[in-house]
Amino acid sequence: MLKDVFNWGNLSKYRNEIYGFSILWIIFHHIFQAIPKIRYNWAFSQALYHGDIGVDIFLFMSGICLYFSMKKNSHILEFYRKRFSKILKVFIFFCIPYLIYRYLYFQNSPTVFWQQITFTTSTISSFWFLLCILICYLIYPFLFKLLEKQQGKYILGLIGIYVLLLYFLVPHYQEFFCQYQLLFARIPIFMGGGISSFYH
Repeated sequence: MLKDVFNWGNLSKYRNEIYGFSILWIIFHHIFQAIPKIRYNWAFSQALYHGDIGVDIFLFMSGICLYFSMKKNSHILEFYRKRFSKILKVFIFFCIPYLIYRYLYFQNSPTVFWQQITFTTSTISSFWFLLCILICYLIYPFLFKLLEKQQGKYILGLIGIYVLLLYFLVPHYQEFFCQYQLLFARIPIFMGGGISSFYH
């Protein structure tokens, strides 16, 4: 009975509520950081300070939900079309207008503007999360195919190799990693959501 209630399938049914909670947590976290004078009791301050965990929740849930989505329809091109069109709409109608506004307001160089749009800036892009979720969408169909073939051990091996590479590369590329550690360190969290849903 408990297994019927507590499983990833039921969790995915409440994905909108969980996504909403994680997004609000992230928003309040950034407000808390932007206005240092805002301080409440210790427990509440700690909750706001660690609001970036909302990103981890969002990515883990994405891994879970994509599993059930591909289980219904595993056509890869259709999968890419649906996901990338959503990202493209956000990028065109929100990200680009914001970057144009910032470019004009702060009088940035065209090079900085172009680097922000193409995620090639030496400092982390304002919309690094879009790049992160784009990478996750690109790799997920291959992750799903491996899971279907009962090759979960190879996925765990790939995650292990990935984490080791980050560990050994960080000392040599500290500047680059410091800018994009938010992105690189969270891809395994997404993959963990996809794997755990398969073994629910």
